[in-house]
Amino acid sequence: MINKLKKINPEIKVYSVNDPEFNEYGEVMTGFDAKDVITKALEIKKPESGSSYTASIAELEAADCFETLKNEYFGGMDIQIGLCWGYNVMLDALEYHKCTEINIAATDMLVFLGRLSDIKDGIFSSDDVKAFFVPVGTAIELYNDTLHYCPCQTNEDGFYSVVVLMKNTNGPLGFTPADKRIIGHNKWVIWHKDATPENGYIGISGTNLKLNF
Repeated sequence: MINKLKKINPEIKVYSVNDPEFNEYGEVMTGFDAKDVITKALEIKKPESGSSYTASIAELEAADCFETLKNEYFGGMDIQIGLCWGYNVMLDALEYHKCTEINIAATDMLVFLGRLSDIKDGIFSSDDVKAFFVPVGTAIELYNDTLHYCPCQTNEDGFYSVVVLMKNTNGPLGFTPADKRIIGHNKWVIWHKDATPENGYIGISGTNLKLNF
């Protein structure tokens, strides 16, 4: 699959999360069994079009790995397990949190990643994006200075990504921030101009990358 993605996407730097290039963005996790949470995730119906994100899903938080994730990877802090799933092939935006994020690939998927330190004068160039293929069943921890957003599908069936974060991350704000990049609890987002919603912060220059599969 990764060789096919490289061949048909010559303008995108495509790597595997198992390549050393991933080390500056995060790490592949091997300390727990994700089968139960993946099974539960795949039981949730995909949207008819586009992608969806739900920050906290009770069925996923009842999975066998919940306590291991909470205690061993978040040091006992309260966590939430949610799901990002559906259909997507675009970069569109990048976000970051003041905590790490765990993604568990319930299907094959690809993630566009960047570094927070590469934002210069409020702008990040899409030339600095790297794309990483995440094989089904793989869990990755993204460091808190890693820019990321909605995964991309690698086939017509779409994607499922289990998302683990500190509790209340991505929740609705109860205040109006001065920084337009803050659009949710612990959620900073920069948008490409071609995908920016009303009042969104335009912070990505260059091409709005599109993945072919």
